[in-house]
Amino acid sequence: MDWAQLAAHSEAVVVRLNHRLGVFGFLDAGVRGLMDNVAVQDVLLALSWIKQNAIALQVDPGSMVALGLGSGAYLLCLLMMSSAKAVFTRALLQGPCTTTPLPRNSPQTGRVYLERMSRHLNCSSRRIAGQAKCLREASAEDVLRISRELEGPLRFVPSPFNGDVLSTLHETAHFDGVKLLLGSDVTEGKRLYDDVIFAFLTASGNASVPGLANIFLAVMSLMKGDTSEFEAAAFERAFKNTTRSEFEECLVHMWTTCSSKMLADEVTEKGGSLFHYVVNSTLPYDMPLTLQEISGFLIRGQVPAFVVFSCSAQ
Repeated sequence: MDWAQLAAHSEAVVVRLNHRLGVFGFLDAGVRGLMDNVAVQDVLLALSWIKQNAIALQVDPGSMVALGLGSGAYLLCLLMMSSAKAVFTRALLQGPCTTTPLPRNSPQTGRVYLERMSRHLNCSSRRIAGQAKCLREASAEDVLRISRELEGPLRFVPSPFNGDVLSTLHETAHFDGVKLLLGSDVTEGKRLYDDVIFAFLTASGNASVPGLANIFLAVMSLMKGDTSEFEAAAFERAFKNTTRSEFEECLVHMWTTCSSKMLADEVTEKGGSLFHYVVNSTLPYDMPLTLQEISGFLIRGQVPAFVVFSCSAQ
């Protein structure tokens, strides 16, 4: 994405927000004195800076639009879902959102990750507070190098936002007049389930039909919040003759379409509009829209012709 060209083409002020990644942005070990999920705070601080400098930037802070890719899409979606009033008038997000079934960090996994990092940093302390102190005192270069060497990188889903909290956020969200253009990448969906779900099944030696049924049940639980009406035995029967590729196709469909329609219900119920497209990219977070289409939507609200479905408040 050429942000300078986007600014020139749209004749708008473009502010590119950066946030910390990996262990720097999403580590949550539940330790006092060790900030957790600072990536979320990075985005909030950046938006606050824009509002504070609106006059100098010659912008109207009440007419902000947003563009997010990958983890940026999720963080912006989270921000929109957790705000008591509309943050943006329009948003173009290509990536997961709060209705997407994703593995989430937790203080438990964060502590395991912290312990592993402390061993690589040659920390002598076995106490979590001592390990956190060791991490704080290490150089950024060492932390980055070790985090790249460790398996299982931290996901970009903040840990406090579990299913219950997300349900509460959705209840408070406001989308009055907001237009949301949401893109789902089939390639990214396949990569996620390959890296997370099937890697877990293989490691646990549970890549069987009952194992797949339980994973499907867990995914449904993430998306619907309640699986009391489902039984694992029923899933085992349903997937008795299902191959891995067929099961993956089913999960990717949930990633690209089902979760987007769930979000559409949320947005339209709160007075907004959602337009959805699907892309099968060859490069990570490859944006299929042209500069004309991006600026056309963000600045003028023009919806690209290739959207898969659209929903608007009545």
